[in-house]
Amino acid sequence: MSVLPTRASCQQVGFELFQKLGAAGLVRALLQDAGANPTDCFVIDGVRHCRVLNEIRTLFSPVFVIAVTARLEDRYQRYKIRGEAGEAL
Repeated sequence: MSVLPTRASCQQVGFELFQKLGAAGLVRALLQDAGANPTDCFVIDGVRHCRVLNEIRTLFSPVFVIAVTARLEDRYQRYKIRGEAGEAL
């Protein structure tokens, strides 16, 4: 029986890969794992570092960035609903 990844475990793996591989290595590893190439059209969700975004821009053109914002109160309510209230803010 396999265990499904959690939001926290995925973020931890991404952080560890970022530290180990750097921005360029992380982007290349993720694209290779996804089987993507520069002629593909796809969505990358959850980019949290400018260096990662800049690396994506070196590999693909055009790159469109969409930022979704919410009021702090709304974000906190979603945070509590996800069950992450025990984690550091």
